[in-house]
Amino acid sequence: MSDTTGRRSLWIPWTFVGFFGVVFVANAIMIWLALSTFTGLDRDEPYVRGIGYNDVLAEERRQEALGWTAAVEADAERLAVELADRRQRPVTDAVVYAEITRPVDAALDFAAELAAAGDGRYAAAIDWPAPGRWDVLVTVEHDGDVFQHHRRVIVR
Repeated sequence: MSDTTGRRSLWIPWTFVGFFGVVFVANAIMIWLALSTFTGLDRDEPYVRGIGYNDVLAEERRQEALGWTAAVEADAERLAVELADRRQRPVTDAVVYAEITRPVDAALDFAAELAAAGDGRYAAAIDWPAPGRWDVLVTVEHDGDVFQHHRRVIVR
């Protein structure tokens, strides 16, 4: 009687071995997927960018001292920016360009130079690759000063 009971219970240790074998294989697959897809870095050279953070803060203070303002408008066919100095006078004779990025698809990112349209307004005809949300980083160069303004727009 003890011989048959012993043989019938031999499967119990193999069940534990099989269970942990499945867990080991699943973990190995997950580790491989994690290491082969996303590196964990969302920026190029994050350490170098981190060291330059004080420069970013100094640039922000310099830009605030300018006192300029920018209003960004976008529709299905154009991008327009209106610039004013601290006394609310139009900023004219500036070089204005925009880096236009898609938050969900970097393959659609592009840049555009805006032409003067008078009274501190600058505009460009834009052929948007897709409707939806876009991030617009406007850079203005005027008399040695550089001003940047970021705005998220929705294009329908």
